[in-house]
Amino acid sequence: MTNKIHDDEPPMSYADFVASTGNSPVTGWRWEKNGLVQTINILGRKYIAREEVRRFNGRAAAGEFARKVTIGRSPSSLSSPRRS
Repeated sequence: MTNKIHDDEPPMSYADFVASTGNSPVTGWRWEKNGLVQTINILGRKYIAREEVRRFNGRAAAGEFARKVTIGRSPSSLSSPRRS
């Protein structure tokens, strides 16, 4: 897949993109490692094309990255007493 970069849409810093999502740099690293986003290396720094940002947001809005929400401990672990 080729990222098309238009002159009026310069790539943004990948760190700025991740920060704008409210996630940590580690989460951004995982997204890149798992192929959820494609970055551009410019002189040793990571950037993301604006088109890639739109593609990522569209996929997220469509629920492609959704998982079952788990909160706290499982019910089975609640029935057994804690040991000190």
